[in-house]
Formats: sequence, C-alpha cells, structure tokens
Amino acid sequence: MTNTSIRDSAWHNLSAWTLENDAMRVVIVPKLGAKIASIYDKRVKREWLIPPTRTPIRSIPYAASFPDYDMNAWDEMFPTIIAVSYPVPGVYQGRMLPDHGEVWALPWAKESGGPGELVLSVRGIALPYRLERTASLETPSTLRLRYSVTNLGSETMPYLWAAHPLFAVNEETEIVLPPKVSEVYNVHNRAPWGEHGKRYPWPAAITDDGKQWDLSHVGPVDLKDCRKFYVQPELPIAWAGLRQRDMGAWLRLSWDSAKLPYLGIWIDEGHSATVPTVALEPTNAFYDALTIAYDNQRISQLAPGEFHQWSVNVRLDDGKNEISES
Repeated sequence: MTNTSIRDSAWHNLSAWTLENDAMRVVIVPKLGAKIASIYDKRVKREWLIPPTRTPIRSIPYAASFPDYDMNAWDEMFPTIIAVSYPVPGVYQGRMLPDHGEVWALPWAKESGGPGELVLSVRGIALPYRLERTASLETPSTLRLRYSVTNLGSETMPYLWAAHPLFAVNEETEIVLPPKVSEVYNVHNRAPWGEHGKRYPWPAAITDDGKQWDLSHVGPVDLKDCRKFYVQPELPIAWAGLRQRDMGAWLRLSWDSAKLPYLGIWIDEGHSATVPTVALEPTNAFYDALTIAYDNQRISQLAPGEFHQWSVNVRLDDGKNEISES
C-alpha cells in the first residue's frame, strides 16, 4: 500500500473524506450515498469524474428519482437499478425498491478500518441488509474498493449491485474493452437501436436506419441522445477502461469476473446529462432491473446471515504503460 493520507475535508459545503498520495486524490462524501466525488490524476492534471453541473448540491430524499438530481461522480446502485416491486415470494414481496436502488440516497456511517482505509457502511430500508465499502489507495496509482453485503433477514435475498461512475469524456476519449469482446447487447427499446436484446458488433455497428457507429466514442451533448449496452452476457470480462488519446492517459476498472460477470456501458450525449458522459458499470446481475435479473436467473442470492464480498480496482496511468488486464 502506498503512503496515503486520509483527512477530513469538504465538498460543496458537505463533509467529506479525502484520500491522497503522490499520484492521485480521491474525495468521498458519506452523506450523499458514500458518493465518490472526485478521482483526480495529479500527474496529468485530469479529473476523471463529472463534477456537479447544477449547484448548490441538494440533499437527496429516500426513493428520489435519479434524473431529478444532479448527475455527477460515482454512486453505488443496490439492490436494483430500475425502480421495481420486489418480486420474491415471502414477507418482502411487493415492497418498492427505488430508482437506482436505495443506497445512493442514504447517508453512510464511518466504521473503524486499518491504516490507509476509509470504511463506510449503510443498512437497507426496504430490505434487511448491511452494505459496506472499504476504500484505499494502492500501488500502482490504484483506488481499491472492497465491498461486503450481509443478509440481515430471515429469507434468501437476491440482489443487484452495480457501480455507477459517471466519467467525464470528450471527442478524444476512447472506450476500451478486452480484445475478445466482439458484440454488445442492447437493453433499451429506443430508436434507432431497436428492441432490447438486439446485438450489435463492437465497436463498429450499423443501426436499422443505415447509420454507421463507432461505439467506442461519445458525441457532443447537442445530439440529445443516449444508449446502453451490456457486453455479451455469456462472455464474462475482468476489465474495461477509458483512454484519453490526446494525452495518452488512461483509467481502467478491473474486477473478479467470477463474482461480477457482467458489464453495462451507459452513454449519454445530452439526453439526461448536461455534458458528454460514459458510465462503465461492472455488476453481478443481468440486467438493470432486479425483476429482470431474477427472472433470467442471472443474479446473486444471499441466504439468511450470509455475506458476499467483491472488489473493484480503479487504476490511473499517465500513458507510460499499456491499458490491459495485466
């Protein structure tokens, strides 16, 4: 582990924690769902996460709709993405799970941790669980996020977790996936992409209207468009990244594909976001709604008293190394 300082700080007048070493600085806001508000590469002077585009920052009530609030930075989505009624027969069946889940709109509590670690936790409202995330800075220039969720109830609980980092991109940013990825799966019924389930080659695709696309790039916000894909669900991958071609710098997320077999890719060109946006969303479930993933049997399930653990690494590089799995 690198020599990391962890200090009290502030982010838009909200109490925050800052983790910092010689290469990077990370800001986390417990009151706003443990939002990771900043991932800053000090070597190339690049902020990788979208800053607030509407201020002042508002507090978020439980069960808020995500698009009603400023879309910025990195939130955690749990136990669903799309708002749904809990589908599992039993005492919790029918309970409403809010848009983007519960935890992004709840305050998280600080727990004791080891040297160089920031440990935050939250308890569910609609469902009985405890979710914990430990953040630390490690070599080389890596933010390590370790997660643990425990079922506090008396019934087996399926859950969906997905990262939701909104990355700041421009015309020089390239989405990079492992070479073995050959196609992506459309999950929105939205023109010109057709119905959900349609597959497109990666990265060169042609939509039904005959338009050619380079799916690895993002257009300007005046397009007023968006799209979301998953990497082909039968092909688990272990990393994805963004390369800034004009400076060579890159960011890469990596994870254990046995625990997080799926990757969602959200692109917003002014549909909901006010700046060009990419979200790389490793997840344990396929796809977006707990109900869909449960019906597909592509989801994790926790027995009463059981806990699951997983992690995501966020590596920054100034361009001296290749973006790859190694």
